[in-house]
Amino acid sequence: MPRLDLLVIQEIPPKDRGGWRESVGPEAYNAIQLFMHFFPKTVLDGAGKVTIYVGKKPDDKPIYYYSDYFKVSMYYAGEETENKRRQLKAEEWDDFYTDLIEKTLIDIAKRAGNEGVIPEIKRAISSVRSTGYKLLVPIKKLSKRSPNRMYQAVTYKYLTPQGELDFIEITDELKEKNTYVISDGYVKFPLEWYASKCEWDENRFVIKDRLDGIRAYVDADTKSMYSLHNKNKTADRICIDEKDGVK
Repeated sequence: MPRLDLLVIQEIPPKDRGGWRESVGPEAYNAIQLFMHFFPKTVLDGAGKVTIYVGKKPDDKPIYYYSDYFKVSMYYAGEETENKRRQLKAEEWDDFYTDLIEKTLIDIAKRAGNEGVIPEIKRAISSVRSTGYKLLVPIKKLSKRSPNRMYQAVTYKYLTPQGELDFIEITDELKEKNTYVISDGYVKFPLEWYASKCEWDENRFVIKDRLDGIRAYVDADTKSMYSLHNKNKTADRICIDEKDGVK
């Protein structure tokens, strides 16, 4: 059976709520990314994608629905959840959505007869809360040592309540480190959506998409950079709190 690979939290579709729409995805982004980082690649209910809808369930919809054909699940969290969400301040979003993820996925596991996965859900949630909702994560597929062994490039995503900050860290032979921000500040979408591979072109570290389009590069010799997403096109230096760790 497919393992859970994608978790989405969003508003009720406009056709089911009178045509108006508001986005809750950005509010839930950090909690989702942290949970999926800690949750093992395992089976929840057989769905590869689970969508949690925040809002009143349409009368013609069940609370929980699993499509065996499409391998997706949908869960309606209810009007009470939406009312509570509307009263929140931005600094309360991570707690709220982490609680929602835990409650919903445990209920889905029970409905699917897969209660054995519940301890994994609880462990992942506990790990999320222990981070204080901030975590520095290296992206292995976008990290590589130069062929001449002079430089090591590691691409990181820094998950925070403000969003995800993506940057490249270049370490030279003398262990000097330089960082280069490649996202347009703190963003609410994963770097891996558009960056799938990396390579060294002499002493230039290049990140590409699946069609070989260049998304960003750093010249380790001149300490210059280019990023399709960082509008400032500068080699910004950043500071990450040591307590956030690298996991």
